[in-house]
Amino acid sequence: MCGQLPEAYMVLRACIETSLYAHHISLHPGDEKIWLERDNNPVAMKTFRKIFGNVSAMVKELATMNNTISEAAQTIYDHTIRMGGHPNPAMVLSNYFQEDAEIGINYLTPQGEYFEACNLACGRTGMTSLLIFRQIYSTEFDVAAKAAGLGKLNGKL
Repeated sequence: MCGQLPEAYMVLRACIETSLYAHHISLHPGDEKIWLERDNNPVAMKTFRKIFGNVSAMVKELATMNNTISEAAQTIYDHTIRMGGHPNPAMVLSNYFQEDAEIGINYLTPQGEYFEACNLACGRTGMTSLLIFRQIYSTEFDVAAKAAGLGKLNGKL
C-alpha cells in the first residue's frame, strides 16, 4: 500500500458500497435489473441513482436488520471518504511526510499514521463487508465459518 494509500481507500469505499448494494438487492430483488441496466439510457441512470445513489439510505436499510453492523458500515465508509476515498486533501497529503525541513514521499517504505490507519481500515472493511453479506447469506455463511473453524461471528467489530 505504500504510495497507494488514496487508491487503497477508494477500493475500501467501493467494497462497502458493493456490500450495501448486495444487501439492498437481497431485500428488493427487482432492483438488480435496475443496477444491471443503469447504463442503457439516461432514464435508467436516473432510476439507478435514485435507488442506489444514497449510501446513507442503504445503511439505514441495513440498520433495520442489524444496527451494530450498519453503524460499523457507516463509520468505515465515512473514514474511507475522509482519508481519500473521494478527492480531498488527505488524498494528496497522505503519501507525503516532512522530516526536519525536507518534504518527502512514501512510496516504498510503510511509515506513519496514515499507513497504520489504512491497515486498520482494511481489516475493518473486510470484517464489515463479511458481516453485511452474512445478513444476506446467513446459513451459507455459518456453514462456511464452521467448516473453516471460525465459529460464529457476532457482529461486534
